[in-house]
Amino acid sequence: MATISISMPADHAREYQQLWKELRLADALDLEHDLGEPIEVGNFDGANLVQWVVDLEPVLVPLVTASLAYLITSRGEFEYEKDGEKIRFKNLKPSQVKEVFALLDTRDKG
Repeated sequence: MATISISMPADHAREYQQLWKELRLADALDLEHDLGEPIEVGNFDGANLVQWVVDLEPVLVPLVTASLAYLITSRGEFEYEKDGEKIRFKNLKPSQVKEVFALLDTRDKG
């Protein structure tokens, strides 16, 4: 199974959790798919960073893709790991969204 890591400045964490919850509810997904409490992962450019590690189940792909705009505006980070291979997008930019979509699209084909 693939996992993703979502990292962002700590001051955006609660807002992102709320967005994720609203997207989960809109997709009528169970409560088990809510984000848990983030873990503190360090400091970057003077900001405390938090992170969630999520198993990338097919049901969660719409939530991840719908929340990419938030990750871009919050200077977030997206990391994908499958079969020991990691791909990381730091300080996610709008131009990288197509790459993220392509990566998620191939998740079951590899």
